[in-house]
Amino acid sequence: MKLEKLVAIAAIALIILLRVVPTSTELSTEMKLSKLESVFYRLLPDGTLSDGEAEVTIRVENPSDEEKAITVVDRIAEAHLESFSVLSGSPEPSTKDVFFDHIVCVWRDIVVPPSSDVELRYSVSTFKPPPISVNITYYVNGEKISPVELEGDYYIMINSGDMLTINLTVENLRDSMYIDGEMLKPPLPYSIEVRIPKNNFLEPESYPEPYMVYSLSEDWSVTWIGVMEEEPLNISLSAKARTTEFTGEVELKAVRIQLQLDASSIADQLEEVLKSYNASLSELENMEESLSNMHRLMTEFSKGISSSSKNLEEAQFQLMELSKALRNASQSVESARTPIKSVILVLNSLESNLTKMMDVIEEIQRNIGQPPNTTIPNLTIPIPPFDFSLEEELANILSRVRSTKSSLYAADKAFETMQASFSEAADYAYNSSLVLGELQQSLRSVGIITNASIRLIEASLDDIGSR
Repeated sequence: MKLEKLVAIAAIALIILLRVVPTSTELSTEMKLSKLESVFYRLLPDGTLSDGEAEVTIRVENPSDEEKAITVVDRIAEAHLESFSVLSGSPEPSTKDVFFDHIVCVWRDIVVPPSSDVELRYSVSTFKPPPISVNITYYVNGEKISPVELEGDYYIMINSGDMLTINLTVENLRDSMYIDGEMLKPPLPYSIEVRIPKNNFLEPESYPEPYMVYSLSEDWSVTWIGVMEEEPLNISLSAKARTTEFTGEVELKAVRIQLQLDASSIADQLEEVLKSYNASLSELENMEESLSNMHRLMTEFSKGISSSSKNLEEAQFQLMELSKALRNASQSVESARTPIKSVILVLNSLESNLTKMMDVIEEIQRNIGQPPNTTIPNLTIPIPPFDFSLEEELANILSRVRSTKSSLYAADKAFETMQASFSEAADYAYNSSLVLGELQQSLRSVGIITNASIRLIEASLDDIGSR
């Protein structure tokens, strides 16, 4: 008994070590071993999926011309031991043990005739999560309804002439694996049967086209057969209630779903795993080379960003200093304009006075144009001739005042333009400094992101190296 336990434990260890397929053999690779598992589920009208009922067929083929004996070890994941039952014509396993919710069965010394095969068949109930997700909805005349449960059965209300529609969505949940160098979900052959009571409904119509519509004694049986891959399967079935005067409850039947899980021989699967591993290794090597190049380029880029950031900081400082100097120059020009404006005011006053004096002289000239002597009875007043050199001198002074004032106006205008230019230049320098500051901040953000990317690449390279 102890020896049998040791053999069983050794077989279990072998299975755990391989972790590839649920079936193994102790003999040479000349023997061909395959396993086909059909799992049946019942989808209740409320959307509940029952535990699976599996029927397993293990086929051992002997292609040689000699009779051979083989010991077969099979593992059933998450199954109920009490539900295990061999099917007709199959031998009972030598031992059955439970190992962490797994049933491990061992058939010892199975004799396989030359150029022949032997099948080991059994059924078992499994609580392993199904490899599919299923969603079912019911509509009557286009309105969604929920079936009513009564003592384990489900009913809906139907009137004469109503249209019942059943929509079913099934999705393949099998884990993706490498298939021909690509990560794909393994194909999942299926058979789905929906039944509706024939006494209440006419022959149903469905999409996609079913594999078979069969008239049973009490039900219409509609069956779809196919293979699910990446895309979900959408099924729609519609049936019209018979036009007889019927109103009442109609029982809904569970949907029967059958899935086939085909496990190839250990050698085939190991070969596929090896191909996938080599393909993955090649991809990792290419990825490592690409990441190394990216790491080098991003490191150089990070250095360039750091240098550019320092240069921008220096340029920003210089522009700020230039802006201050230009504003000081603008203020100096404003100070220089003050005495010019004062002189212009004085010249304006002088010009006004000279103009008035010229007007007086002109008035005198007009008066001098009369007879030089004015006769008053019994009195004669002699008027001496006017000296016209004063008028010329005043005109000369007025001309020089106006010329000087014009020059001062031009100087003031030039200073005003210079002041505006200095002020505008100071604004440009200040705004440019602000732009450089924003650019410097952006470069710092880019530098942070770049350094984070470099650390991520380094972590990825370490991870690839550890593999």
